[in-house]
Amino acid sequence: MHVVVGITNNGDLDAGPFDVQFAYCRQVDTVAPEETPACAEAGQFVSAYFNPVPPITVAGLGIGERVEVEVDLETLNLSPGRYNLQVWIDPPKADRPNGDVKERQEGNNLVASQIFVLGADLVGLAMQAEWVPADDDGDGEPDLNIHGVPVRHVVELRAQFRNAGVLPAGDFHVGFYYARVEEEQQPSAICGEPPNTVCVPGPWFSSVWMHGLDVGADELVTCRWDPHALGLAPGLYILGAYIDAEDTVDEHFELNNVIEIPFELPEPEGRPDVPVGDVDLAAVTLFARRSSSDPDDLRMWSTVANLGLEDVGPFEVAFTYTPLGDPDPVFSIASVPGLAAGETVTLLRTLDITGLPSGYYVVTVIVDPEDLIPELDEENNTQQEKVRLF
Repeated sequence: MHVVVGITNNGDLDAGPFDVQFAYCRQVDTVAPEETPACAEAGQFVSAYFNPVPPITVAGLGIGERVEVEVDLETLNLSPGRYNLQVWIDPPKADRPNGDVKERQEGNNLVASQIFVLGADLVGLAMQAEWVPADDDGDGEPDLNIHGVPVRHVVELRAQFRNAGVLPAGDFHVGFYYARVEEEQQPSAICGEPPNTVCVPGPWFSSVWMHGLDVGADELVTCRWDPHALGLAPGLYILGAYIDAEDTVDEHFELNNVIEIPFELPEPEGRPDVPVGDVDLAAVTLFARRSSSDPDDLRMWSTVANLGLEDVGPFEVAFTYTPLGDPDPVFSIASVPGLAAGETVTLLRTLDITGLPSGYYVVTVIVDPEDLIPELDEENNTQQEKVRLF
């Protein structure tokens, strides 16, 4: 970086020899633009990496004359970030507090500016969260039960980030975390930012090691969050990814490394499509036959199974019939007191078909018709059979 300072003698006498001192200090990262900048180490201005090495001596300056003093600052050895740069014309010395030149105005000899040294800059771009089947054995395939249904689901997080700096980034970690937002508060982009949110800090639940990132390169990392295994209560959470979680990469801007999104973990009763347990009720079979002993009776047998790994309490099973294309009237509701994991129950119902017109009918069995039981798979709760009445 080339630094030039112009110096003019505005006085009424020629100035003799004097020094020009160049120095800098790095600002702390937390200083807001409207605040007075402060150095990372208070008062520690240094003059290293200037060429030529300051102080630089000016042989003298006549009345009204101007001189430009030039130096180069080698920024390769400086940590990225914002620096305060100061140039002191005729600086104080131990035996001469006002410097070498006696002046009528000593208060205008200090020139200050700011410089920005660029380096790597890891920037969080976006994050997504989605329920996916669990893969506890790590084989890259969903964990399925014997019926081919996912055993349970977890939340997959995908965090995208970029090195927007001018230098490659070395090795670093990406840490994933969560924090619950208090119920009376509202979500915010930054967890804990008053007065919008009050969050309870959560642990790191996953960390990804990155072997550096080139300039301009994007990267996408994923991890799995298992709120059910963690025993988390329903509610609003903040899910976050911290790029360079251990602060190993020296960056010129350190305040854009975090991505956070709100995520609602609903109550089980309100989330039939999002599994929170290991229950999976299924209508396995349905048969409908006219009774051989009473031709006015249509008998139906349905086997209902719990394909999951968790026992379930009481639930209902509805039986309906309809001519093709007409609404389904429910003619029977069966109450099942409960069903252990892996067990089945067979239900028998009889429909009096006296007076029903001849033609084709569809009989249907629906497990948990009110959708009160949160399940791993909600698509296997129904079976249908087509019958013809003469």
